[in-house]
Amino acid sequence: MIEIVKNSWKEFFRSAVWQKNAFVNFLMGLMFLYLALNFVFLGWAGGYILMGIFPGESPIENLNYGLLYYFLVDLFLRFYMQEIPVIGIVPYLHLPVKKKKIIHYLLAKSAFGVFNTSILTLAVPFAIAWIAKYESTSGAWYWLFAVFAFNLINNYLIVYLKKAFSEKPSIVLGFGGVIAALITLEYFGF
Repeated sequence: MIEIVKNSWKEFFRSAVWQKNAFVNFLMGLMFLYLALNFVFLGWAGGYILMGIFPGESPIENLNYGLLYYFLVDLFLRFYMQEIPVIGIVPYLHLPVKKKKIIHYLLAKSAFGVFNTSILTLAVPFAIAWIAKYESTSGAWYWLFAVFAFNLINNYLIVYLKKAFSEKPSIVLGFGGVIAALITLEYFGF
């Protein structure tokens, strides 16, 4: 599996797009760093913002309530924006590499993608500034683990739903109907 990782890094840095657009990649890196720092600040100040919006209520409980909707919206956005990590295995299919190793590599690679790690720039500062301070340090660790686990569930669920959608579209439409029904029931207070 280490050879597959080395080959993917070589492929990334040897690509013609990387070499031709080095300045554009540098600017994109700066923009990513700027956005990441903004998310870190927003995660730290999120408790103050929630206390301003909902005075007298716990910002931790309000954020946890909003996380349910975040993960539902995230699931919807991932369906349209996240690619299935299948194209990277084509060069290895004729080599003497076990298929199981290739699949494990692709699943691990998708686990540390931008969609999964971007929420941590918000969640880690919030956990340090609010949950560890007002609840407990172990509670902050459990909360971070839960947020990352739900993110991974969304990641692998989208991989499954996209595959199922190509085979049987009714499965995904039924799943979307269940989510819409749950949101409607929550809106009407059931």
